[in-house]
Amino acid sequence: MDAGVKRDLVRASHSGDWEAAVQIFDRYPDALTSWINEYSETSLHIAANVGHTQFVLNLTRRLASHDIAKTDWSNHVALHGAAAADCTEIARAMMERNETLTGFINYRGETPLIKAFQCAGKEMVDFLYQSDKAKDPCPFERENIGVRTLTNAIYSGYFDEALYLVDNFPHLLVGFDEKDNTALLALAKKPSVFKSSSRLGFLEGIIYSCIHLEQAHDRTPNGTTQNAIGSNTQNPTTGTSAMPNLVRFLQKALINRVAIIKRVYNKKLMHKQSVELVKRICEQLEDISAQIEDGRIENMEAPFYQVRGAMHLAAENGIEELIIECLNHFPGQVWYVLDDQHCRYHKRASYQGTPFHTAIVYRQEKIFNLIHRTGGFKKMLSFYGSNMLHLVAKLAPSSRINCVSGAALQMQRELQWFKEIEKFVSPHCKEETNNEGKTPRAAFGEEHMDLVEKGEKWMKDTATSCMIVATLIATVVFAAAFTVPGGNIDGKGTPIFLEETSFMIFLISDTIALFSSITSVLMFLAILTARYAVDDFLESLPKKLIIGLATLFISIAGMVIAFSSALFIILGDQKKRLITPIILFACLPVTSFGLLEFPLFIEIIFSTYGQGIFHRKCDHLIFRS
Repeated sequence: MDAGVKRDLVRASHSGDWEAAVQIFDRYPDALTSWINEYSETSLHIAANVGHTQFVLNLTRRLASHDIAKTDWSNHVALHGAAAADCTEIARAMMERNETLTGFINYRGETPLIKAFQCAGKEMVDFLYQSDKAKDPCPFERENIGVRTLTNAIYSGYFDEALYLVDNFPHLLVGFDEKDNTALLALAKKPSVFKSSSRLGFLEGIIYSCIHLEQAHDRTPNGTTQNAIGSNTQNPTTGTSAMPNLVRFLQKALINRVAIIKRVYNKKLMHKQSVELVKRICEQLEDISAQIEDGRIENMEAPFYQVRGAMHLAAENGIEELIIECLNHFPGQVWYVLDDQHCRYHKRASYQGTPFHTAIVYRQEKIFNLIHRTGGFKKMLSFYGSNMLHLVAKLAPSSRINCVSGAALQMQRELQWFKEIEKFVSPHCKEETNNEGKTPRAAFGEEHMDLVEKGEKWMKDTATSCMIVATLIATVVFAAAFTVPGGNIDGKGTPIFLEETSFMIFLISDTIALFSSITSVLMFLAILTARYAVDDFLESLPKKLIIGLATLFISIAGMVIAFSSALFIILGDQKKRLITPIILFACLPVTSFGLLEFPLFIEIIFSTYGQGIFHRKCDHLIFRS
């Protein structure tokens, strides 16, 4: 078979042209199993990679079972390609001819199931997973396959499969995959699968709180779980539950028909499954630790170090649930610092303190608040106090700073962190110098110099824009006070409609608009002339901005009400049908201003005068019995 025939067969396989391929196969029988391109792929590899189902089905009927297992230069079998293409029908056809295909490992150490975790959907994953699970001996028992299967299941969010592996093959929990991750470390690097690190909108939050999930069932004798935490996404209400049947039926109907409800349901299911997975992993690691101490397991490193590494990563990513479970099962590990000997567990950690020091560096207030619910809190702060303020004096990572809108509010958040840590360190720590000879306050100012400049620019730009609007409003409503609607009585200057209710509404709203706009101008002027010291961003500048925005909103509303009442006076009873559209149009600017500026206004108020981020409240139980 010459090069031209190979090119024709490659083209036919890529396009799924079975008729053209059959002609080549009839003329050259060896073409069925020959390598036909530079990657040493057969026609079956190429068609499976592209996902030509009928082509592959026809081709497998002509091939012997061992030919279906032929590998290319990277040790891929065609089933790897089918898994990557997410073609379950192709995979079934191949497995019917050769059941050993799922055991082939490519040059990257990937089985078809691992490839499916990375590329395919749930149907393909379920098929390959059940195929591997039914084998005897089970391939998951082999550490090189089992560990990678477990961590890839976690990476891809297949927690049902991960739970099975954790319960039945606990030895996999101390193994490392190709990314140097254990199962617990892999979870610590996925904050998106935990509620504490997820952001829900207002409507999503309401839906989230209303959704009911089935409770996890007890484990069966072989360690598996039955219907683990409502795991069946297609039928989320199967199994026994205390939830009334009608409510379950309505929830199922809404999940299947309303996209946002289905999305939130899947998110809540993922959150609950991830917590259950962390709990199971910690239980198994605790049992392994006990067996190592008793001498029942030899030549295995104690899992304490990976727990410490996972807690550091969880503190960095703000995964409160993982920290809680580690505290419950390994309470003493929270006070340890990882050393260089075990650096593989904390490669990403830029500071090798305790997990709570990591939380300070990465500004994870939820993790920091846990300190106040653990014993030894004061001891830890005093022991590491010499460095604590210097840690918080460093600028937060950009990913954390950008969680707050506006450079001024970002600077305020940084100051709040510094002031909070300052409350707990001993007095001498406030004046202690670091290796560069700087006190915490000096280091903070130097680290945040650029942010102060950006905050000043943001404040001045905001104040300038708002002051222009407030000045225009003051000018308009001042003039309106002396050119009243309907005019005055000749010779007296008394307004003609002075006794009318609508005129009094005009007069009051015009007065309110005038004085509130003048107040707004003064507040924004105070912002423009402020000295912009570092501490001013904590309360002084935000307070002026709050007053300025509030009085500006009041002045806009007052001006619109004055305008509407003036039109009502002029039109009188003759044009009543025009009153309603006028009022509706008058509400437009007020509503627009509210929608555009109200979120910022509320954020500033809560940030300055709200409960704060250091409220010590935790929704989870720590050190439970």
